[in-house]
Amino acid sequence: MKIRIWGVRGSIPTPITSQEIEEKIYQAIYRMPGINTGDQVAIRAYVRNLPLLVRGTVGGNTTCVEIQTGENTIIIDAGTGIYHLGLALLKGLCGKGQGVLHFVFSHPHWDHIQGFPMFIPAFIPGNRFFFHSIHDFETALREQQRFQYFPVTLQPEPGIPHHNATMTFIRHEVGESFDIGRVHVTSSLNNHPGRAYAYRFQDQHSAFVFASDAEYKDLEGEETRDRIAFFQDADAVLFDAQYGLRDSWESKVDFGHSSAMIGVYMAQQARAKRLLLTHHDPNYTDQKLLETLQMAEKFEAQNSAQSSCEVMLAYEGLELDLAPIGKVDIATSVDGKTTILTASATFDQGGVEILRSHLAKVKTGEAPAGSVIDLSEVEQLTPAGLKALVKLSWDRRTEPIVLASPSPKVQETIRLGGYRDYFAIYPTVTDAVQAVEARRALELPGQIVSERYLILEKLEQGRLGTILKARDQKTDRLVALKLLSPAFSSTTIERLGDQMERVLKLKYPAIVEVLDWGHVGERYYLVENWVTGTTLAEYLTHREPLQREAVETLVMALLKALEYAHQHGVIHGHLKPEDIFLTETGVQLGGFGLARLEEGHNFQVNPAVFLQAAYLSPEQILGRPL
Repeated sequence: MKIRIWGVRGSIPTPITSQEIEEKIYQAIYRMPGINTGDQVAIRAYVRNLPLLVRGTVGGNTTCVEIQTGENTIIIDAGTGIYHLGLALLKGLCGKGQGVLHFVFSHPHWDHIQGFPMFIPAFIPGNRFFFHSIHDFETALREQQRFQYFPVTLQPEPGIPHHNATMTFIRHEVGESFDIGRVHVTSSLNNHPGRAYAYRFQDQHSAFVFASDAEYKDLEGEETRDRIAFFQDADAVLFDAQYGLRDSWESKVDFGHSSAMIGVYMAQQARAKRLLLTHHDPNYTDQKLLETLQMAEKFEAQNSAQSSCEVMLAYEGLELDLAPIGKVDIATSVDGKTTILTASATFDQGGVEILRSHLAKVKTGEAPAGSVIDLSEVEQLTPAGLKALVKLSWDRRTEPIVLASPSPKVQETIRLGGYRDYFAIYPTVTDAVQAVEARRALELPGQIVSERYLILEKLEQGRLGTILKARDQKTDRLVALKLLSPAFSSTTIERLGDQMERVLKLKYPAIVEVLDWGHVGERYYLVENWVTGTTLAEYLTHREPLQREAVETLVMALLKALEYAHQHGVIHGHLKPEDIFLTETGVQLGGFGLARLEEGHNFQVNPAVFLQAAYLSPEQILGRPL
């Protein structure tokens, strides 16, 4: 489980002031050793070694925390920090409209929701959001984005722009447990105006507690004892420390916030490993926050013999990997036939050996489709790790290993090492498992056909063979890979191959382009350009009949496509609605060449096996040449 902090302020966003920046510059110059100020390398090295709050800042954005665990992204609260999180997510699946995000909200006060209207992934169609809360957050977010307050509404309203992501709101009861992927989530009520809730996130290896916006008046009372139990043995507790101890007990009573000293006391009682102080008061400068941290560290040291707890200031950009080094999760796909292994942050030779030992425990035949290595939690793939991974893949070449969810940094390491085409790499574990199972069903030797076409999923299987969705790694575009049935004779394949030489030369807007013809082992295939749209068969099944004008347009487009093909020596021979695609740019006709599969058969004597008689010409029915 990885944690990243995107917003740490309480109450209201607090940009750093010019005076504070000036003070930081002064402190940096005051500390500067005798270095050559014209030497940029020396200056950068000096700046990097300055204390965090001298070279940078805690940050001024309101609350937002990201949890990454396996393939799941969990976002806690949507203060202004969520804006920069959104920009980061655009570099991944959210930028393609394929993102799936889970939000968990503590409460709907403005400083915990005010960033959501400008969360850019919400504007992109295809992204899917799941909102988990105890409060009614559908109403809270919708009211915040009423047109009077913001020009884009949360959900569709006539004549007004709206967010385009699909949003599902899920209400929970306090104390109710629920799961997000492999993360088990539980909640607890906070003492805070209007009610707020703390959450504990736990997987197989680590536990993280989000406990912002809470006040503790009686440290010996039942409420505090229950909260200490809620924190028990957590790897990190994010704790509301907005005020000093005296303020929280005197001038800020019933404001719903706490102090660093109370956080240290409770974390030590709970034997938590780390305490992250957050929800910083908007009046506190970085220097004031540093003094708060130093006071908390001294207080922690007084009782460290009882239980040691690392005290930290939460700041924007802070990242923590709570998983122990070298851990590997092992799971199987839904059908139990594909092994899924999730690696930890640094993936070196030792990490690969751990994977190897886990794979060795899988009984022969338990995972005939091979194994998926989930790299979603890997921050660094070392050269030694890459070498060991290549060797592992080679040693298990009869049970292919595929990689899933690598970060851009990990992908770049693989590319720079010259092994980009060596591995089958998928954006998510779900995609990888789906493709592995398609390969297994077809008994193909690997995930990449002819060292070029990466299998994505099986679309359709019929008498002619199987249609796969694939990615051409040479051109990085989607293709339809038609894997022909192994039942065809060598004579039939040879006749089809002769036709394909002419089909490959067809370049016409209304003809689906055939890109390649080849074989993998004894299985022959053809590759077509990927077409997005519905087939005429699907249209006629699910919609109203076409109007006369539409029919005329369709027929003329088909006639022109056939005329072009005939001029180039190609006869379609099996013109059926399933091969006619209705796209946004017009009609496209596919399936060229496949009529040759049963050319010469007299269908009056021998029924058609692969073709449909209703779509054959008279000479084909009689077994004559096309």
